Amino acid sequence: MSIAIIGAHTLIGHEILNCLSEIDNAPEAVYALTPKRETGKAVSYGDKDLETLDQDIFDYASVKIVFYAGDTHGADVYIDKALSVNAEVIDCTGASFLNDKQHDNLIAMPSPRSLILSSVLKPLMR
Repeated sequence: MSIAIIGAHTLIGHEILNCLSEIDNAPEAVYALTPKRETGKAVSYGDKDLETLDQDIFDYASVKIVFYAGDTHGADVYIDKALSVNAEVIDCTGASFLNDKQHDNLIAMPSPRSLILSSVLKPLMR
């Protein structure tokens, strides 16, 4: 299975790469995608580095799963590119969740900020 991480340069992208590098059944290929200004830089993937690729020209048909951890303002563009070639998309930014975007191949998670905030506020609710 091949996986792409859009926004591999972000904190969430780094954590996804860390988690993927630690699983027993590692993906066949992992692609670290970033905006053009970040393309060519290295990101850590376990004990090796991956060179980042341009998310605008990447062939999304070459992967089965796409994690979106990029900018929420560009979420629809890249999520739609991946969905148009039947990739399964996991939106880690909350953009699809907030926009009520629905698709059979889309998992729309709430914003990471709201998850962190809710864990901090929960004890105050008692």
